[in-house]
Amino acid sequence: MPVKLPPLNWLRTFEVAARELNFTVAARELNMTQSAVSQQIRLLEDNLGEPLFNRMPRQISLTKRGRAYLPVVQGALQELQRGTSDIFSPLKDGEVTIEVNTAFGILWLAPRLAKFTSQFPGLGLRIINANWDSEFTAGTAELSLRHGTGDWPELDFTRLIAPKLRPYCSPQMAAEIEQTADVLKWPLLNVIGNQQNWHAWLAQQGLQHDTPLLMHKMDSAATTVAMAVANCGICLSYDEIVAPQVAAGQLVAPLNDYVGSTESYYLTHRQDSPLSKAAKVFKDWLLEEVS
Repeated sequence: MPVKLPPLNWLRTFEVAARELNFTVAARELNMTQSAVSQQIRLLEDNLGEPLFNRMPRQISLTKRGRAYLPVVQGALQELQRGTSDIFSPLKDGEVTIEVNTAFGILWLAPRLAKFTSQFPGLGLRIINANWDSEFTAGTAELSLRHGTGDWPELDFTRLIAPKLRPYCSPQMAAEIEQTADVLKWPLLNVIGNQQNWHAWLAQQGLQHDTPLLMHKMDSAATTVAMAVANCGICLSYDEIVAPQVAAGQLVAPLNDYVGSTESYYLTHRQDSPLSKAAKVFKDWLLEEVS
């Protein structure tokens, strides 16, 4: 016989208690007493026929079934909230959660968000930074702005940036670069994990070097760009990403030699979940900005 669906308030209490792993903190968030939280959790466990928490003298933890149940409950509550907002809330009161590659968020998105907020002043943005595919979580964000090869069969994705890179550096450093080989005089700034980096660019240019190259490695392109602005070396970047720094006179492309990239920045979202009104508005705005 199927287990009867528990009351919504029990599930909400479980979600907060499981997220915080503290009944006292959960009670404060839910504006309830701690005893009321404990009672609702007990009722939920009785309804399901299994414990969801391991109770120890000074702490609690989720059981195996509790850990499995938490994302199910969170997903259901998020879908319910999203559907309720879509049907009953005016667009000006919406909010969209977006997971954003750190470099893309700092270098490309942030300088343009004033345009979005002025056009849609009542729409709230909840931006969560991430770098690696493993950090982009399923279900917590409607939209993701990520860097990669576009190999996400479970996602709907749109490429945002032309897949080619070229060197950028400070104007002072650029003044001393007259030919391709001159880049070897300076530290080269690499992004950890990127498939196309300085090794690929140097190989394409046929540059040989007799002494070991000095390369600094960072886990975000935002750091390599900041270091290039600070005259610490030469970075490889997409033109669109560093356009604000170029316009401000902070960076210069000393050479027009590009290396093609198998990677780019993409707008992605789940194929199996319709977007809310707020997410659709942000997606349409973003694609218009890119075009």
